[in-house]
Amino acid sequence: MKKLLPLITLLSLGIPTLSNAASSPYDCGAISDNEKRLVCYDGFFKNKSYTPSTIIAPQKSEVINKNEDSFGQEQLDKSQSNIPEQLNSRAVGIFKTWSKNLEINLENGQIWKVVSDRDVYFKTKNPKVSIEQGFLSVYYMRIEGLSSKLKVKRIK
Repeated sequence: MKKLLPLITLLSLGIPTLSNAASSPYDCGAISDNEKRLVCYDGFFKNKSYTPSTIIAPQKSEVINKNEDSFGQEQLDKSQSNIPEQLNSRAVGIFKTWSKNLEINLENGQIWKVVSDRDVYFKTKNPKVSIEQGFLSVYYMRIEGLSSKLKVKRIK
């Protein structure tokens, strides 16, 4: 009886024979019992009796960008040049409300426009300002005497 136990176990697992074997690994995938499915797959791949009818080779991209060498070059140029981390100047004029679309003329001749959505009331004349670059090329202007900063864009 002890010698028959392994034979009965093998038969209960459903080892595929030539008469009841699946015709492809896809048929094995349809088997719901994990052990029977594994035995079915082993029957194909251990004996290397299965060869797929179509082999799909990876496709090489045919699109070649002519400017590929220049990709990211602006970061290299920026790091190699002497661009200051911030600009310090004075805003020319009398200001009360710093609101969206306000154009600010600086002493150095640059013109910046406020693009922040919120209005800030701060009355001042010819204030010192500093402009610094933030994340994703956004610029912020700090105004002397004001604790908050405004998002700005250079227009000239």
